[in-house]
Amino acid sequence: MRGIQIRDELTDEWKKRGVDQPQEFSILTAEICKATFGVTPSEYKQHKALKRENLRDHMTERGGSVAGKARKDLESKTGKNIVTKENYLDQNSKQLEKSEN
Repeated sequence: MRGIQIRDELTDEWKKRGVDQPQEFSILTAEICKATFGVTPSEYKQHKALKRENLRDHMTERGGSVAGKARKDLESKTGKNIVTKENYLDQNSKQLEKSEN
Protein backbone atom coordinates (compact mmCIF):
# COMPACT_ATOMS: atom_id res chain seq x y z
CA MET A 1 0.00 0.00 0.00
CA ARG A 2 2.85 2.39 0.82
CA GLY A 3 4.37 1.79 -2.60
CA ILE A 4 1.11 2.74 -4.29
CA GLN A 5 0.87 5.93 -2.23
CA ILE A 6 4.44 6.91 -3.13
CA ARG A 7 3.84 6.18 -6.81
CA ASP A 8 0.67 8.31 -6.76
CA GLU A 9 2.54 11.21 -5.16
CA LEU A 10 5.25 10.96 -7.81
CA THR A 11 2.84 10.87 -10.74
CA ASP A 12 0.83 13.74 -9.24
CA GLU A 13 4.03 15.80 -9.12
CA TRP A 14 4.80 14.92 -12.74
CA LYS A 15 1.27 15.98 -13.74
CA LYS A 16 1.77 19.35 -12.01
CA ARG A 17 4.85 19.80 -14.19
CA GLY A 18 3.00 19.08 -17.43
CA VAL A 19 3.44 15.35 -17.93
CA ASP A 20 0.17 14.01 -19.30
CA GLN A 21 0.91 11.34 -21.91
CA PRO A 22 1.34 7.66 -21.00
CA GLN A 23 4.54 7.54 -23.04
CA GLU A 24 6.00 10.42 -20.98
CA PHE A 25 5.26 8.55 -17.73
CA SER A 26 6.93 5.44 -19.20
CA ILE A 27 10.04 7.39 -20.17
CA LEU A 28 10.37 9.02 -16.74
CA THR A 29 9.78 5.70 -14.97
CA ALA A 30 12.38 4.00 -17.16
CA GLU A 31 14.93 6.73 -16.41
CA ILE A 32 14.39 6.43 -12.66
CA CYS A 33 14.60 2.65 -12.80
CA LYS A 34 17.74 2.74 -14.94
CA ALA A 35 19.42 5.21 -12.56
CA THR A 36 18.38 3.25 -9.48
CA PHE A 37 18.81 -0.36 -10.56
CA GLY A 38 20.93 -0.11 -13.71
CA VAL A 39 18.19 -1.61 -15.88
CA THR A 40 14.93 -0.44 -17.44
CA PRO A 41 11.61 -1.82 -16.15
CA SER A 42 11.33 -4.18 -19.14
CA GLU A 43 14.87 -5.46 -18.54
CA TYR A 44 14.08 -5.87 -14.85
CA LYS A 45 10.89 -7.81 -15.63
CA GLN A 46 12.87 -10.04 -17.96
CA HIS A 47 15.48 -10.60 -15.23
CA LYS A 48 12.74 -11.64 -12.78
CA ALA A 49 11.02 -13.77 -15.47
CA LEU A 50 7.76 -11.84 -15.14
CA LYS A 51 5.23 -11.89 -17.95
CA ARG A 52 2.21 -9.72 -17.17
CA GLU A 53 2.71 -9.27 -13.43
CA ASN A 54 3.30 -5.82 -12.00
CA LEU A 55 6.99 -5.29 -11.31
CA ARG A 56 6.24 -3.24 -8.17
CA ASP A 57 4.51 -6.27 -6.67
CA HIS A 58 7.85 -8.08 -6.83
CA MET A 59 9.99 -5.45 -5.10
CA THR A 60 10.67 -4.50 -1.52
CA GLU A 61 10.79 -0.95 -0.13
CA ARG A 62 14.49 -1.37 0.75
CA GLY A 63 15.66 0.48 -2.39
CA GLY A 64 13.72 3.59 -1.41
CA SER A 65 15.20 3.50 2.08
CA VAL A 66 18.72 3.20 0.70
CA ALA A 67 18.16 6.07 -1.75
CA GLY A 68 16.66 8.21 1.01
CA LYS A 69 19.65 7.56 3.27
CA ALA A 70 22.05 8.42 0.44
CA ARG A 71 20.19 11.69 -0.17
CA LYS A 72 20.31 12.62 3.51
CA ASP A 73 24.01 11.75 3.73
CA LEU A 74 24.80 13.91 0.69
CA GLU A 75 22.75 16.81 2.05
CA SER A 76 24.55 16.51 5.39
CA LYS A 77 27.99 16.52 3.75
CA THR A 78 27.29 19.35 1.30
CA GLY A 79 25.02 21.43 3.53
CA LYS A 80 22.61 21.79 0.59
CA ASN A 81 19.16 20.33 -0.06
CA ILE A 82 18.95 17.94 -2.97
CA VAL A 83 15.20 18.44 -3.43
CA THR A 84 14.41 22.06 -4.26
CA LYS A 85 11.62 24.01 -5.93
CA GLU A 86 13.94 24.91 -8.77
CA ASN A 87 14.08 22.80 -11.89
CA TYR A 88 17.26 22.07 -13.75
CA LEU A 89 17.29 23.54 -17.22
CA ASP A 90 20.20 22.98 -19.51
CA GLN A 91 21.52 25.88 -21.57
CA ASN A 92 19.46 24.94 -24.66
CA SER A 93 16.23 24.87 -22.65
CA LYS A 94 17.00 28.28 -21.17
CA GLN A 95 17.62 29.72 -24.63
CA LEU A 96 14.36 28.22 -25.93
CA GLU A 97 12.45 29.65 -22.98
CA LYS A 98 13.88 33.15 -23.63
CA SER A 99 13.02 33.01 -27.33
CA GLU A 100 9.40 32.02 -26.56
CA ASN A 101 8.92 35.07 -24.30
